[in-house]
Amino acid sequence: MEKKSKKFPLNFFNKKTIFITGINGFKGFWLYLILKYLGAKVYGVGLNKDDYLIFKKLKIKESNFYKEIDIINYKKLKNFIKSKNPDIIFHLASESLVIDCYKKPLKAIQTNLLGLSNLLSILREIKIKKKIGINIVTSDKCYLPKFKKSYVETDELGGNDIYSATKACQEILTQSFSYSFFKENKNVYINTLRAGNVIGGGDYSKNRLFPDIYRSIKNNTKLSIRNLNSSRPWQHVLDCVNGYLLAAKFSYLKKKKFDSWNFSSEYKSKKVSEILDILVKTKILKKSKF
Repeated sequence: MEKKSKKFPLNFFNKKTIFITGINGFKGFWLYLILKYLGAKVYGVGLNKDDYLIFKKLKIKESNFYKEIDIINYKKLKNFIKSKNPDIIFHLASESLVIDCYKKPLKAIQTNLLGLSNLLSILREIKIKKKIGINIVTSDKCYLPKFKKSYVETDELGGNDIYSATKACQEILTQSFSYSFFKENKNVYINTLRAGNVIGGGDYSKNRLFPDIYRSIKNNTKLSIRNLNSSRPWQHVLDCVNGYLLAAKFSYLKKKKFDSWNFSSEYKSKKVSEILDILVKTKILKKSKF
């Protein structure tokens, strides 16, 4: 992805109208910020939850570009999307934490599946007559676990927990909408974007390694480590978002009806214990704190 990013056409998104669900979330906010820099007209919806503090931290005033709308609310979501008439949509509004999906499985199913169904149904109902790119962000956890080091886009979908199951269902649901309702519409191009283990500024979620480390250092509290030997292919949020933009551009220009994309780091995975060792050696974190 790094070699491709050097050739990234910055003018592609200039003056295009972009709609983002989950715009005030971790990745949604960075997507908003970059698209604004590229000259796009960006609008979106989100919820004012404790984890989504980036708007408040940077003192971004909520104006006509953003509305607090739950994607479960079909009517409000439809009216706002219709009023903006977007060229490209990024759907990021989902329950994003595995542990929260364990605690509230019904809420996770409603948000991840009914919310996505609402969005796709709205786009079908408004009868799109111009080119539009629809990009559904799911997760690298959408694959059926097979204890392999890496997955390719054609691997079997599935999940042994509620979070993974909803992400696999999002993939199946999006593809079924594409084939059932948008196949004959030459103006609609749909992607599913699969990524995970994303780190970077603006992530205030609980029960994530790096935000937990930050809070421990800031508040001088004990750091709780859940899986010391877990290994993850960590990737920075800017790399991930750059991948989303590349896929959206490619699909839009090449008129790809439906496609799925994996995004991950080119570097080797690191264990949680290795991350902690680095922080201790650089004196960022004290060993006594975990």
